[in-house]
Amino acid sequence: MPVPRPRLRIAALAATSVLGCSPPAADAARALATWDQAVSVSRPFALQENEDVVTVSPSVQFDGRGGFLVADGPEGQVRRYGARGELLWKAGARGGGPGEFSNVQNVVRLRSGEVFAADFHGRFTVFDSVGRRVVRTIRSPLSFVEDVQSLSDSTILISGILNGDNSSPRLHVWNVDRDRIVRSFFAPFRQARNPVAATIAGWTKASVRGDTIAAIFALSDSVYLFTTAGTPVRTLALPSPRFRRVGRDVPENGDDPRTRARWLASFDYVADVFWMHDGDLLVPYQSIVPDGAYTREWHLLRLGRSGEQKLEMRSVPRLLAVDSHSDRLYFVAPGAEAENEWVLASLR
Repeated sequence: MPVPRPRLRIAALAATSVLGCSPPAADAARALATWDQAVSVSRPFALQENEDVVTVSPSVQFDGRGGFLVADGPEGQVRRYGARGELLWKAGARGGGPGEFSNVQNVVRLRSGEVFAADFHGRFTVFDSVGRRVVRTIRSPLSFVEDVQSLSDSTILISGILNGDNSSPRLHVWNVDRDRIVRSFFAPFRQARNPVAATIAGWTKASVRGDTIAAIFALSDSVYLFTTAGTPVRTLALPSPRFRRVGRDVPENGDDPRTRARWLASFDYVADVFWMHDGDLLVPYQSIVPDGAYTREWHLLRLGRSGEQKLEMRSVPRLLAVDSHSDRLYFVAPGAEAENEWVLASLR
């Protein structure tokens, strides 16, 4: 369930907001809580680093063999860690050769035991079970790849843009035996309220629970539920009165860095989605600070099965992963100077 840090594609200038019914604002307001009120921290720990391994921007998946698999795009590495953060192995480097990445976004272990890593630009690398050997490299028709999730013994779910078309479906069922897309669905850009903003911040993330997929699009104000066959189930509008939906306007002087920063800071971005054991959803969203560095401020919603808001926390650490079997949450540690400092926590 995944978590590369979503990026703003500032070079391009285009957001979607699909409005829906939500519970009364008063109900959502009552659900507001602070970190200390809502979160119980079990233990802090750190991902092991060395002269070859530095954690910059981790995207985290649970490994079926225990511990975590981490993709770190800026470092061009995929890594396996034990449950307490000990480094078990690393693979990959920056570059364009076999086993190298320009910006690796996510990594997942296949049912075969092999490790599948996806680059942002749509090149996939399959490593052996311990990351020592490149089994094969695949050129896909996808770009802007952000997420990879396991579906079945032979399929995984990949988010990305198909054949360079923003209006194309963003979720793709990939057959790992045939190395090809067998099904695509979810085309949120077609209903974009602000296509300019949706091109700049257009990531799609997903989480799988049994036969149901929960998906988000960065500038939509909803969570979308599908069957694993891609059939729409329902749409849950984010009920928070504090979530700032994107407007329809685009700044006239969008090339000016300060103008662009102020505009991008005027609305919020849905960052990810995670299932909990009882079927509730955790939805991190982020605000941009107009400081020129595009500093992110993180917030977190908990939605019930009908979309009702059960909890909102503002200005909290980044949520990295959720174990939907135990409801254990993994956050970047409060006040951490680097993203290798984590805490294991649960909701009170």
